[in-house]
Amino acid sequence: MRSLSRSAGRTLKKAMSGKYFVLILLLVVVGGYLIFNWCQTGKLELFSGNSKLLFFYADWCGHCNNFSPKWDSLVSNNSDLGVTFEKQNCSNEMPELGKKYGVEGFPTLILVKGDQHFEYQGQREEAAIVNFIKEHQ
Repeated sequence: MRSLSRSAGRTLKKAMSGKYFVLILLLVVVGGYLIFNWCQTGKLELFSGNSKLLFFYADWCGHCNNFSPKWDSLVSNNSDLGVTFEKQNCSNEMPELGKKYGVEGFPTLILVKGDQHFEYQGQREEAAIVNFIKEHQ
């Protein structure tokens, strides 16, 4: 039993020395970042280098239901824009992301680029939305 505890102590000492310590510290920091990011956004992603276009909608909203096929077309036809497209259902309650960006009505489109975000105010047409995305890239 005593040799087992000595062995474990030596292993721990070795792990905490030099390069192993740096590796363990790096894993703890990255893990902490992932958990923090997951708590904030509800998604696990290490790096989100590109922009996101968020579509906030509610199932009971007629304007949202009319826009939904255009949204689907926008998503399928524009994968080359370097933008991630995400739908946020706000039917029952506003998700944290909606609160974060001050969403008050539906449908709402918000382009998120790093720490900046831009609410789309134009026509709900694919070409106009693509132009909006390109203007803010």
